[in-house]
Amino acid sequence: MQNIYQTFEFERIKEQIYPYLKSERGRLYLSELEMTSSYEELFNLLEDLKEGMTLIRKYGDLPLSPSYDALRLIDEAKKTSILTAQDIYMIGEDIKTSIALYTFIQKVALLFPRIKEKINGFKDLSSLKKEIDRVISPSLFIKDEASNELAAIRHDIKKAENLLEKKITTISLSYSSYLNDENATLRDGHLVLPVKTAFKNKVPGIVYDVSDSGNTTFIEPLEIVQLNNEITSLKIQEQEEIRRILKAMTSLILLQEEEIVNNNNIIAELDFLSAKAKYSLDIDGDVATLNKKSIVNLKRARHPLIDQRKVVSNSYHLDEDKRIVIISGPNAGGKTVSLKTVGLCVLLNQCGIAVPAIEAELGVFKNIYIDIGDNQSLSDNLSTFSAHMYQIGEIIQKVGGRDLLL
Repeated sequence: MQNIYQTFEFERIKEQIYPYLKSERGRLYLSELEMTSSYEELFNLLEDLKEGMTLIRKYGDLPLSPSYDALRLIDEAKKTSILTAQDIYMIGEDIKTSIALYTFIQKVALLFPRIKEKINGFKDLSSLKKEIDRVISPSLFIKDEASNELAAIRHDIKKAENLLEKKITTISLSYSSYLNDENATLRDGHLVLPVKTAFKNKVPGIVYDVSDSGNTTFIEPLEIVQLNNEITSLKIQEQEEIRRILKAMTSLILLQEEEIVNNNNIIAELDFLSAKAKYSLDIDGDVATLNKKSIVNLKRARHPLIDQRKVVSNSYHLDEDKRIVIISGPNAGGKTVSLKTVGLCVLLNQCGIAVPAIEAELGVFKNIYIDIGDNQSLSDNLSTFSAHMYQIGEIIQKVGGRDLLL
């Protein structure tokens, strides 16, 4: 039996919606998107969509920023007890987004009660955001202010590096006749001099490397060995303190994991709604009027995957009195496109997306069954006609009174 999502190329529809999404969970919702046959669920989806389309049309895009999957981050935090600076920063960005969304929507909340209800679910995490901002910069640098210990270590590093710079400058001048270059360089984290190999015994110190040509030997002068080691030790302390800070921030985040995941879910829901609304506006779609009866009433419906400058629109009507429509015509006359247009309109509607038509009224179908195209199976020795009969026979065994058959 044919798969409706494959036959109607629904993945291509998803590909067109995907660029509008900002959140990791929103993309997950899109990947899992399938039609619903619940009238109540679909009614709510379409009412949300209407509000989303109107809000974006009148007031512009929602203030959404890139958002990670908080549930994934929380699970990672529980396993490792430590999140990266980027992970923690993104949790802070989620808080910033939730505040921006609340502020944006609250100004016009009376016009959009359904979306207002969603933003009312946001939890106040402003204190956590302040702490994240105190610790991590937008460039993901751990700030000196993150702890007194980190500030002190970095002060000592800077002091030692300044002293080292002065010493290496003095040493370079004293050994200048033995050097290929007066500028010191780094090897394995140590400041070394590029000594001419022929004079390597003239500069007492530790050899760290030799150039590919063999003409230069990189030596750490004995006068700065202790200072280099001191700086290396301080930098190890710096990394240990940063790790301690990130671990403490992770613990703080875990204390508020439910609120973080809650806000992340609302952001994803609004992001997904926004993406569907933008796509619906782009295809100049109409949010279908739902009917509890089995009905397909499409005025000037278009296939959304055909160039809109070339596509031919058509109107279709079926109801419980007029349950069957037969389309006939020559090859390449548009019969298959017509069938796919009707099916895709019904599928889009039951996925909570506007229909590419100037007006639509649709029932809620339990299933869509299809037998479209040439299903000839040479491996089974079936002719085109036999393949169609086999397919229709399978459908007849399953089809019910609230199904759509194409």
